[in-house]
Amino acid sequence: MEDVTARDTLLPRQQLLILSGGGVDFMFKYHLLKNVFKKITWNWADISARSMGIEFNRLPAIDCTTKLFATWLKTELNTNRCKEIYWEVKYGTEIDWRCTWALPFRIKLDPKCCEIHWKIVHRIYPSKVLLFKMGIEQDNICKHCAQIDFIDHFFVTCKLVRPLWSHIESIFNSLHGRVIHLTERDILLGIEDLHLSTYTVLDKMIVIAKLCISKFKYGDHPNLVHLFNRECRLRHMNIPE
Repeated sequence: MEDVTARDTLLPRQQLLILSGGGVDFMFKYHLLKNVFKKITWNWADISARSMGIEFNRLPAIDCTTKLFATWLKTELNTNRCKEIYWEVKYGTEIDWRCTWALPFRIKLDPKCCEIHWKIVHRIYPSKVLLFKMGIEQDNICKHCAQIDFIDHFFVTCKLVRPLWSHIESIFNSLHGRVIHLTERDILLGIEDLHLSTYTVLDKMIVIAKLCISKFKYGDHPNLVHLFNRECRLRHMNIPE
């Protein structure tokens, strides 16, 4: 960090611009550095506050190493919380994130299934909306429904996938004698009830179904329901045809 500091303080913005060579993300990096220095360092202007013990938890800038900088980013900037807030605002309610983040470990499926769950929660699954933003697709419209292909449309409301969710509801009713109606939130984030083992089975089917939807839409499989039944059997889940 010594290359961006002088006399225990951050170099002026113009000087940092010259040293770094600029770039489109310079202002972002500059303000990030500036905010971190406010949080974890003190400079000579703070010496009276430091002497009174007000700034006892801060360090001289010369001691602010790259490792310390990275540690602060991990502990102070909760990046997961940004995703959590998005979903809570979308559904207008609090969500048991302990359950949602732990779901891949609880259902004990293969990494491909768990990866689908993580990508959806982090909102980085490559739906056409994301691919369009990346310049890979020409538009963000679902080719099957002529609707904007957000993640919720891709996995839940697209006319190609709705029969699969009805199929899973029917399977659950057949196996457990309980009528359920899966909501969009259940499908995208998982079932929150940790106390019923039957819901763990349902979470497994939901995650496998999302993997199948991905394979079906980006592959050449002729029948989504048959694909789901096959993937469940491969994972030793006994489900009725």
